[in-house]
Amino acid sequence: MDAERIARLEARLTALERRGNRLRRACVALLGLLTVVVVAGAQVINDSLEIKEQLLVKDRTGRVRFDLGVEKTRGLANGLVVYDAEGKRRVLLGVNDRGDAALWFYKANGDEVAHYP
Repeated sequence: MDAERIARLEARLTALERRGNRLRRACVALLGLLTVVVVAGAQVINDSLEIKEQLLVKDRTGRVRFDLGVEKTRGLANGLVVYDAEGKRRVLLGVNDRGDAALWFYKANGDEVAHYP
């Protein structure tokens, strides 16, 4: 390979690494925000409410936006599902029975965009 082609490949690789790092930071920020929402919501919840396997966070229209609990999709033991305003699953984060973490992203039409690992 010539030097120009190698330089272009290195530039593309650097851009992909930056994109991956931004995606990781966005996921951590999303999880941090979700933790704040769940903790703040838990303080507001009536003492008579009993949570067994699932915690749903709904918007003002009654649509589920976050589903935290036992998630059997993709073979996960438990997880978090984030839904868009139309009620379609957009993000799935979970842990399987072996303790391995996994993360999926979906388009509005339900097609998988990416998953890690």
